[in-house]
Amino acid sequence: MISNDRYIQVIDARGEAQTPTYLRRAKGLVKNGRAEWVNETTIRIFDLSIMPDKRIDGIVPASFSLEQPIPMVFPAMCACVDMQLKGSKANDETKRKNLTNTMSLCLTASGIGFLHAFDCAWLSDPAKPYAAVFSDILPSDDYIRYTMLFLGYNYRVIRNDGGNQDEMFSCIREAIDSGMPALAERAVGQYWNIIAGYKDTGALFGYYPRLAWLPAGQTISENTADGFLENGMFIKEDWYSCIEQIVVIESKNRQALSAGDFLPYWRSIMELRGGASLLCGFLAHDAMLSLLRDDAFWQNADFLHLERAYQMVRAMGCGLPECRAYTAGAIAHHFAKHCKAELPEGFWPFRRAVDQYFHDTHRQCWKVWRTSGDGLEYKEEFVAPFRDPGVRNQVLKLYEIIRQNDLHVYDALKNC
Repeated sequence: MISNDRYIQVIDARGEAQTPTYLRRAKGLVKNGRAEWVNETTIRIFDLSIMPDKRIDGIVPASFSLEQPIPMVFPAMCACVDMQLKGSKANDETKRKNLTNTMSLCLTASGIGFLHAFDCAWLSDPAKPYAAVFSDILPSDDYIRYTMLFLGYNYRVIRNDGGNQDEMFSCIREAIDSGMPALAERAVGQYWNIIAGYKDTGALFGYYPRLAWLPAGQTISENTADGFLENGMFIKEDWYSCIEQIVVIESKNRQALSAGDFLPYWRSIMELRGGASLLCGFLAHDAMLSLLRDDAFWQNADFLHLERAYQMVRAMGCGLPECRAYTAGAIAHHFAKHCKAELPEGFWPFRRAVDQYFHDTHRQCWKVWRTSGDGLEYKEEFVAPFRDPGVRNQVLKLYEIIRQNDLHVYDALKNC
């Protein structure tokens, strides 16, 4: 008979149930790197034969899944690292709430929350994946710099130059040995990851984002041969062939934050124009409006291109509604609290504009989903009716409001 004190459920690396254990025993297994929390009453025992020689535990709560679009990946990974470095002792539920707040603030500080894009090449080339990785769209690594400035960290970026694997691994090992997780772009999958450990053989251990919203062609194939483990973890030997860059946090930055450090940068993000095939900012808005007004395209397109255009209308640049809503919440309720320097007089009208117009953009995007189909769910039956100008005009009016909302926020930014 199993004692009632043994209420912590135990599963092995394959998910099979084992004998329950005591809470104190479970905490000891997790602390010693032999298990992880799946939820507050269940632990998973690791297969120690593949576990790293050195690791930092508890960076990402076991129950945390990024129920957001791709632009949230980098801010979310930064939020997880920040929570670890600040030594949060909260329970999983509180950690999730804190992560969401910090993710929103990182999204805002990075400038990604102000970005908008239109991928012309995706529309014309059915074989091309959508340019949804925002680090590919932004013209520089300023999104990293401003995120780290906001979080208060001194850091170093090391890019893969084709011959510096030893240097990268050495920096990662030094950081992990110092208790500092690192950030890596595309160690596994297509997005940002957290590096939380290593094996002496040179393998890296870490976490990858478990995403809920992914457009066609962007899903992650969680193949164990590619290094993926269960529950958002990975361990990979051949990481150098795919990794783009790493961000190693070196120390705390005690510089007092000022909104004036960020306002010109956010304005520059809204002023981005992009290139010939990837449009940004107001040119992206104008491209969407032109597409919706192009009767000849909608009437003559074959079904493949018709479906692509329909998906593009509903994708909204991949994450526009959530980016705007989370940015509005961060600026309206939290951002000013982190600024120790005096706020410029124009910040308050800007804050009101963001709160009003970015939240309204979120509402208008939901109207687009309802007007063009059955909410968020894609159904093929709604594609063909988009040939009708009357159907498209309803969506066109909503996109005109969305563009105007961005213009109101941009004008407020210029007056800061």
